[in-house]
Amino acid sequence: MIERDAVIAREAEQADAPPAVASLGTAAARHLGRMPRIIAAADDLDGVLRRSAELVANAVRADAATIRLGGPGGVEVLHVRRPWAGQAADALSTRLTIPLLLRGRRLGTLTALRARARPFPQTADALMRAFAGSIAMAVDNARLFDALQDRLADVARLAEASEAIAALAELDAVGAQVARQAAHLLGADRAAVLTLEAGSLVARPSPHGYRPNQVRRLSFPLAQGGVCVQVFETAHPYITNDAPADRRDGSETARVLGERALLMVPLRATRVLGVLRVANKTQGLFTRQDARLLGVFAAQAAVALENAMLYEEAVSEREQLKELERLKSQFLSLVSHELRTPLASIKASAEVLLSTAPVDVSETHRRLLRNVDRSSDRLTALVTDLLDLVRLEGGRLELHRDLLDLRHIAEDAVATVRPLADERGQTIRLSSSSRPCTVDGDRRRLEQIVLNLLTNAVRYGPSGSTILLRVGPAPAGSVRLSVHDDGPGIPPSEQRAIFERFYRLDNEPTRRTTGTGLGLPIAHALAELHGGRVGLDSRTGRGATFFVVLPEASGQSRAAGSDPDARGR
Repeated sequence: MIERDAVIAREAEQADAPPAVASLGTAAARHLGRMPRIIAAADDLDGVLRRSAELVANAVRADAATIRLGGPGGVEVLHVRRPWAGQAADALSTRLTIPLLLRGRRLGTLTALRARARPFPQTADALMRAFAGSIAMAVDNARLFDALQDRLADVARLAEASEAIAALAELDAVGAQVARQAAHLLGADRAAVLTLEAGSLVARPSPHGYRPNQVRRLSFPLAQGGVCVQVFETAHPYITNDAPADRRDGSETARVLGERALLMVPLRATRVLGVLRVANKTQGLFTRQDARLLGVFAAQAAVALENAMLYEEAVSEREQLKELERLKSQFLSLVSHELRTPLASIKASAEVLLSTAPVDVSETHRRLLRNVDRSSDRLTALVTDLLDLVRLEGGRLELHRDLLDLRHIAEDAVATVRPLADERGQTIRLSSSSRPCTVDGDRRRLEQIVLNLLTNAVRYGPSGSTILLRVGPAPAGSVRLSVHDDGPGIPPSEQRAIFERFYRLDNEPTRRTTGTGLGLPIAHALAELHGGRVGLDSRTGRGATFFVVLPEASGQSRAAGSDPDARGR
């Protein structure tokens, strides 16, 4: 029996599972049976505690029941079953206190109180223990649920913040958005992205929450150290809720800027790019959970920042390359134009000297004059190729289109190149289709394509070999012209590069042959300008076949451009 002014505190170690209550009576069992329904129906922890206190007071016929979580000053819920005059609950003389234990961990206490000095029934102790077990489980479940809800809210905010920076590409815009989202994520007043520039960690433009005159204070030289530099160098977070008094930070930046709490995490992608600095949480203090959450966001932000940096570098490099290309084209154009006048003069002078040379002039002088004449022709061809290349790359070369039969262009090209082939003892065979191969193109430029391909075949084919030129229809409404030689062939690894300007194969046959490496790139560009393409089929030691495929003109155009006297060879 519990006497007046006696307080029975059952706080000894006890098992977590509630004792059997079958012997407690029907009414007690009915009260305990309502606990699961109360827990399931409650919206939150407060509701569970209020209904539980009410149920405990009714079950043990107490005037009041109180549930206290934690130690002194913790959460307390009091249910008064019947009023009493002028007395506080702590002053009631008769009470029964049971600890709320879960897996050996004390969560709080459950207390039943009576205003009069009237003892509790003998079964009250066991009944209170049974209630205490259920309440402890409900408290733990509610806390786990609240923690889960907090994590889900963190994940939702994190996803929202990550999505806000994912669509941005410009570096300053990414930095400003990262700072804004970091402050929103933690409910802070200020945030800044610090990146390394000229040996110091400095704030990217548009930090969140800082006035313009404060931004200049966000500069931390690596040589001076400090917590910000330490975060950058060690990639470990820093957290303090009393920044002005923190002796680890000697920069006094927080004191000058009026920052009481600081959280800094590294911005690390493939490397540490900088530091994400968040200050002054509006509610509560910065916690380790805040540091983990900001660390996850910082990892995603660092990837976005690194991508923006790479994009900015690529744009800058592309602009530099475009400027270099413009200067190079301008230089080539200027030099080519300046060379044409003296070359024309040299060519004319050589021709006059050859035609007016006295009969008794020595053969040595005539040979030297012929060398001057041939060299001026080669230089003129080179200058012409350079000018064509500059116009093609600058998109300034215009086509004067007409309906043309590609067979006739091939015939003219063979007539032009045949003297060069005869000098080397080579034979050029032309095989043409019996029907017209009409294209819509510029005669001069199409002749230039065929001449370049034929000249290369003569140049690299062995002496006494046969060069085969074919012209005929091709699939998909096009016509095809191909030139085959029995030269050394082109390795597969170099077949793509062969169409690049100034590129020449580095082997013995090419070293013995003159050339600039411009003929094929020009032919390729001219073919594309006509809506066609130039290709290559070759194997080392088996010769090479260069071909050009051009769109065939429509039926009406083909009829207009056909030649009834055309014949195949």
